[in-house]
Parts: sequence; C-alpha cells; structure tokens
Amino acid sequence: MRLPALANNWRGSLPTLMIAVVVLAFAAFLILFAARAAAIYETGIREAQTDRGQILSYQLDEETGLRGYTATGAAFFLEPYYKARARFPRALAKFDRDLAVLGLTGLQPWLADEKHLNERWRSTVAGPLRAYWRLSPASIALQRRGKQIIDHFRSDDLVLHTRIEAMAVSADTHSEYVLAFFLSFMVAILLTIATVVRIAHERQKLFNLVVESAPSAMLVINTGGRITLVNAQAERLFGYAHGELVGQPIELLVPEGFRGGHPDLRGSFSAVPSLAREMGAGRDLH
Repeated sequence: MRLPALANNWRGSLPTLMIAVVVLAFAAFLILFAARAAAIYETGIREAQTDRGQILSYQLDEETGLRGYTATGAAFFLEPYYKARARFPRALAKFDRDLAVLGLTGLQPWLADEKHLNERWRSTVAGPLRAYWRLSPASIALQRRGKQIIDHFRSDDLVLHTRIEAMAVSADTHSEYVLAFFLSFMVAILLTIATVVRIAHERQKLFNLVVESAPSAMLVINTGGRITLVNAQAERLFGYAHGELVGQPIELLVPEGFRGGHPDLRGSFSAVPSLAREMGAGRDLH
C-alpha cells in the first residue's frame, strides 16, 4: 500500500482547511485595515477637539488681557491680548482643515460665525477700549457689548464641542464593534480549523485501526520508499519488533538479489499513481 492511500483521509478535509485559512487571512487584513482607518479617524477627531479648544482659549486670552488693561491702564496686560490675536487666525485655519479632512463640513458655518464674532469684537469693542481705557459709562457699555459677543462665541463653541464629542464617541463605538467582530470571526475560523483537524485526526486513527486489525500483513510506504505504517501481522511475518520497520526503506524486505533494481521498479509504479493494477502484477514474484 502506498502513501497516497493514506493521504486520501485528508483529501476531503484539506480544501476546507485551506479555504478557512485563506478566508481568515483575508478577513484579518480587511478588519485590521478598517481598525487602522478607525484609529486614524479617532485621532483626527481628538486633534480637532484640541484645536477647537485652542480657538476658544485664544479668544478668552484676548478678552482677559483687554479687561486687565481697561481696569488698570497697565500696558503689560495687553501682552496676552496681542499674542492671542496673532495666533487666532492660524488656529482658525487649522481647525477649518480638520473639519474638511474629517468630512465635518456641516460644522463650518459655526466656525465662520466664530471668526465673524472675533472680528466684530476686535473692531467694535477691543479697538475703542484700547484707545480710551478709563472707566466711564461709554467703556462700561462697550464691555457689556463685548460680553454679549463673547457669550455668543461660547455658544458657537459649545455647539462645535458637542458635535465633535458625539463623533468621537461614535468613532470609539465603531472601533469597539470592529474589534468585537474581528475577535468573533477569529474564534469562528479557529473553531472551523480545529473541527477540520479533529475530523482528519479521527479519520487517520480509523485508518490506522483498520490497517492494524487487518488479518493480512500490510505496509504503507511514501514516495521515497520509506515505510510509514506497518501492522502487527507484517511485523510478525518479517520477524521485526513493534515499530522497528517504520522509517526503514522498503528494500529492506526485498530479497537481497533483487534489491538493486527494486527502486527503479517502485519509481516507475509511483510515477503513475492512478494506474489501476497491483504492484508486481504480471511479474514473477519470489
């Protein structure tokens, strides 16, 4: 008996096993790609939230610096005002790019309104108060107007914060779903592989049992002519102990005078495994 007969036990299971492995690899690639994209999107959301907070911080720095100046007349209070004023446009432009990259263009009207409010506050409140800072009914009225503008600015910022935070939560949930799906799919595929391997192992055990319990001497060899399986009947017939023949060349059991030419005969038989004839058929056997 040749090794291809033994391999028949795997032929029904091997395609299923190969398909499962290929599907697992492909699905793992797709899911990891989706997880990577979700992670990048989540990072973008967090960065946008940081940039949004920076815009609000600059606006408040401008307002705080101006308030200190109008209360004391000390010019050093205007330092945070000028720094924030210089940085505000860049922060605004960066946040606008964040929204565009994330596809959140629906939030850009609130960002445009913040820009308009900042320009309005500078021109109608900050400018006049810097020119005339002393406490007076006019300066008090300007400060009240400034507070109204800042409150409006805060309202726009709250809308942006809430919408972006909702997107962040959605991104977190999406990442969790991707991970859960990936783990579930991995478990399903691994269970499939384990089942296929178990069935193949059971078939192998059954095959070995059939060979071992056969009343006739039986040997299984591979294409290299090495014995891979032998039953007790064959071991008793040739006078070998249990397991002693496994791994030995089949020529060990061929009469010494015929050993030299046997590998060629065996090779020619193995070259056409589908040939429907018994090994040695039509030849004188000794």
